Amino acid sequence: MQITSMWEFICKWLPVLAFLSGTLLGWVINSLFERVRRQHLEKLYKNASNANVALESQLVSKNTLESDLSRTNTEIEELRKEIKLISQTPKVDESASQENFELKQEIKALKEKATATQYVPKKDYTNDYQVFLSELEQSIKKAKEHSFNVQEAPAKKKKKKKKSKKKEQSKATSKYDFYKEKYAGKKITDIIPEIISEKVDKIEEEKDLTYLYGINKKIQKILNQHDIVTFSDLSNTKIKNLKAILAHAGKKYKNIDPLNWPIQARIAEKGQWDILDEYKSKMEM
Repeated sequence: MQITSMWEFICKWLPVLAFLSGTLLGWVINSLFERVRRQHLEKLYKNASNANVALESQLVSKNTLESDLSRTNTEIEELRKEIKLISQTPKVDESASQENFELKQEIKALKEKATATQYVPKKDYTNDYQVFLSELEQSIKKAKEHSFNVQEAPAKKKKKKKKSKKKEQSKATSKYDFYKEKYAGKKITDIIPEIISEKVDKIEEEKDLTYLYGINKKIQKILNQHDIVTFSDLSNTKIKNLKAILAHAGKKYKNIDPLNWPIQARIAEKGQWDILDEYKSKMEM
């Protein structure tokens, strides 16, 4: 009797228990599937966001390069126009070239006769040149007086006479004798431009990379460490290599823009200092 009642109880509640257990199991399985699906979607979203960030950075770098390229092209066009204006110099007249040839021949003849002729300067020279001539005359006068005293010296002092000749030669050889021989027989209008041109050539030889806009002594030292010493070396160096050198030098030099350095170096290499000075003045405005 008892077994029968238990069996009836089981038969009565078995469908309910089966329904509840099936529902619970289905919910567990569904939650597992949802969890896997959510992880997959999160992974796809993360990959898509990373791809968007990479594309944005590429677009920014592309826009930067395009702006740099357009700016470089504009500057190159301006420099081409300036160089074209400078290169359109008038042709030398044949008569002028003939006059130059005759002047050169005359200067050559004067140089050959400089040792035989005595140059007497005029009194309307500049003050510096007057000082130069007065000192030159004093040195010559002292040399003549010394040589006269040596000629009248007694015969017993022959050994000392040799020494005095050496002293006479050293005193007679003044620091101005070189200029006397070099500029003897020339006019002041011919001497001053020649001296100025020599000083200008010396100044141009002393120019280094710091003459360019944007390069100081420290940057020049960094470039020299990478075998960039002359204007020719800098003009043949690519901009990306210059940026890499500055980035390697430290954070202080990383943000420096070397875009215009090769162009300036190319102008300096050709010796077109007036164009370079005008360009620097525009950049410093």
